[in-house]
Amino acid sequence: MPPQPSPLQSGLAAAEAGDYARADAIARGLLARNPADVHGLQIAGYAAFRQGRNEEALRAFLSAHRAAPGQPALLYWLGVLFKERGDFEQAERAFRDALRVNPRYGEAWCHLGETLYLRDRKEEARQAYEAAIAAEPSSAAVLARAAKHFEITHDLARARTLSEEAVRLYPEDEIGKIALVEIDLREGRNDDVIARAAPILASGVSNPRSRSRLSHLVATAHDRKGEHDKAFTAYVEANHLQRDLDLDRARLTPSPLQTENLDRLIAFLRTSEIGAWPRHIHLEGAAPVFLLGFVRSGTTWLDQILSSHPGVSVMEEEDNFIDAWRDLLISDAGLRRLAALSREEANFYRDRYWARARKILKAADDHLIVDKLPLNTVNLPLIWRLFPEAKIIFALRDPRDAVFSAFQQYFQINTGMSHFLDITAAAGFYDRVMTIGLIVRESAAIAVHEVRYENVVADLESEARRLIAFLGLDWNPSILNYHETARKRAIRTPSARQVIERPYATSIGKWRRYREGMAPALPILAPWVATLGYDPD
Repeated sequence: MPPQPSPLQSGLAAAEAGDYARADAIARGLLARNPADVHGLQIAGYAAFRQGRNEEALRAFLSAHRAAPGQPALLYWLGVLFKERGDFEQAERAFRDALRVNPRYGEAWCHLGETLYLRDRKEEARQAYEAAIAAEPSSAAVLARAAKHFEITHDLARARTLSEEAVRLYPEDEIGKIALVEIDLREGRNDDVIARAAPILASGVSNPRSRSRLSHLVATAHDRKGEHDKAFTAYVEANHLQRDLDLDRARLTPSPLQTENLDRLIAFLRTSEIGAWPRHIHLEGAAPVFLLGFVRSGTTWLDQILSSHPGVSVMEEEDNFIDAWRDLLISDAGLRRLAALSREEANFYRDRYWARARKILKAADDHLIVDKLPLNTVNLPLIWRLFPEAKIIFALRDPRDAVFSAFQQYFQINTGMSHFLDITAAAGFYDRVMTIGLIVRESAAIAVHEVRYENVVADLESEARRLIAFLGLDWNPSILNYHETARKRAIRTPSARQVIERPYATSIGKWRRYREGMAPALPILAPWVATLGYDPD
């Protein structure tokens, strides 16, 4: 008679299969006898993670680690959860601690590689993935994760070899098959994507996140084939699955991007004389340039263009205002403080900004620093208070194209990206974000240079020259080789695959192909179409 599985094995298997009631019951039984039971905490943490409740999962694994420090599996999960919340420094530390105990832990090597990539340490990331393959050359999960890395870093031949090996070794394992579908899509094999994904989806993929990813890959293949109705249906399916997994977490995480906080800020700005706020001069330290606007408006292209100038360093997608917005943007009392901010307080938050920025900056002292985060548009009131001398690059795109493009991306869901899981919510988010940007721009003496996506596509060099002139820099021809810069950098946005190519016109007016699906969003966006001067049709 085969041995019965342990409570830990049973609980983890139940969570893996989506039977969260059983997993929770096993965890509660263990924790009722001992609140510090490591196995009970581990089951509870894994079940919470599978349901997208990452903060709850992190608390459980931290408790388990305190009860039994030094266990590689617990350190691994701490690393995963720190990475998911964007705390890459602690994630790297946890993965390295796990690997010191067990250097043959392939998936820990993979996650370390991803963390290093996210920290823009691309060569170290590649070495970590090679170590993962050497440690567990027959692991489908390791091979698939490594394939994903080599695909995103444009080594498609290596990526295909790894994904095919994963499928050969484990033909029933969905991880390797999904990796192969992703390679097919990258190589433009749209029919193969649809054909390969169909039996996986029909078989009832157990992991809802895998099902969401597959649905999104199929949607993109239909989109590229011009099958727009099928594509929109599949995008909706993928987004609904992501919403079920991640929306509650996004709503519970404090952020200025939550709808109620956006509405509070808009109401405050509309009744406040921003131009009359005390403007402090001779503040301490330098001011960066801010690259903002809205998601999917060409900011990643502009990032690569600017990064190709030898005198510019771009910080990509980091929330360096977190200390300031926590205190000043998400409560009525905070907003009153914002308007009356003293010079000493401005210097304090300015210093906190740079304390965060210095952790990720690798710039020479004489470089111009550009902070690229599109949704810093919501933080424009903070920028005006803390960095009134800063130059602003404001990226614009037809609102309908920007919103649809965001809707069709497979983002890692956080508070901001959660708005894009529904087309109407995405349009409402655009309206709120751009309203904040417009109010501040019309009320405060901010130095702003607009760059329109459509103009970059039409005449890249002219737009780049105007941008460089606005920044007070000399023209450098290396700027036009931005795609070579992109190949060398770790790019975290969904544009990573696109920015190694020349700008293309096929995405301009793309919303028209999805007019029926976008119908609920169009009335919300119509005023912005008019305000920004785009064709109303």
